[in-house]
Amino acid sequence: MKRIFFASIIVMLGINIGCGPKPVPKPIEKTAAYFDKTLYPGKTVDVNGIDIYYEKKGSGPNLILIEGLGVETWLYEENIPVLSEYFTTLVYDNRGVGHSSVPEGPYTIDMMMDDLVGLMKSLSIEKASFLGASMGGFMAMEMAIRHPEKVDKLVLLSTTAGGKEHVSMSMKTLMKLLKAPEGAPREVIRDRLTLAYTDNFMNDKKRVEHLIDLRLQNPQPKAGYDAQAAIGPKFDASDRIHTITTPTFIGHGRDDILVPVENAENMHKKIPNSTLKIYEGLEHQFFVEDYDTFNKDIIEFLKQ
Repeated sequence: MKRIFFASIIVMLGINIGCGPKPVPKPIEKTAAYFDKTLYPGKTVDVNGIDIYYEKKGSGPNLILIEGLGVETWLYEENIPVLSEYFTTLVYDNRGVGHSSVPEGPYTIDMMMDDLVGLMKSLSIEKASFLGASMGGFMAMEMAIRHPEKVDKLVLLSTTAGGKEHVSMSMKTLMKLLKAPEGAPREVIRDRLTLAYTDNFMNDKKRVEHLIDLRLQNPQPKAGYDAQAAIGPKFDASDRIHTITTPTFIGHGRDDILVPVENAENMHKKIPNSTLKIYEGLEHQFFVEDYDTFNKDIIEFLKQ
């Protein structure tokens, strides 16, 4: 059972980008898209001896958005334009992906937290609200546990506190995720997206093709993926999240087959000052699929 948990949490985090680990026979050459400032308008800053890429937009109270494994700043492309009307939004690439450095792995949650704290220090941010999805939820939780003085409010999406109470995906889902990718890259990604989005979304060709384009314009090096993936099996905040006193919004898709909704319910029971919203009829990437509803919910929560 323990092996199933470890395997499922690694794959769950990988599916957050719409495609699992993929073989890379040689270092990925940077395409023109990588250098396109209209696609990547941000800056890099030296943090703990590596480059961390970030984008900052808007004004008002600070809001830091944290991605999951393998995901770049574009994960929140439908959220930031609206959120930045009310908050100073900061989104960044974790080590190992995007325009940030890819140092040798494996990585640990401590490394990721040091990067986040270091980025805040470099940008003179003393306090912020934190929004994290999937592996990004791990870091958001840890920030509230380790540095409560730096946290205004907390938003946890499609994530788990890990540990013995974690509810794993079904064996059927796990077996599909562990199956070696077959076919052209676009088709592999399209197939994996079906596990994170509803049939209605997958029938929207324009949106699906756009997500595939995002994942292919700057592919993550396999070394970066593997180094980040090492975080999942060791993460366990289940015995510590009860210490979080920060106002917390927990959001989850009712039909999430990658991270079953029971994980959100378990966190809600343990985090004293938490609000739980289950998004009916939606799956793992509910905040991307129905971004209008989600944006309104988060603005209302953060402005309370």
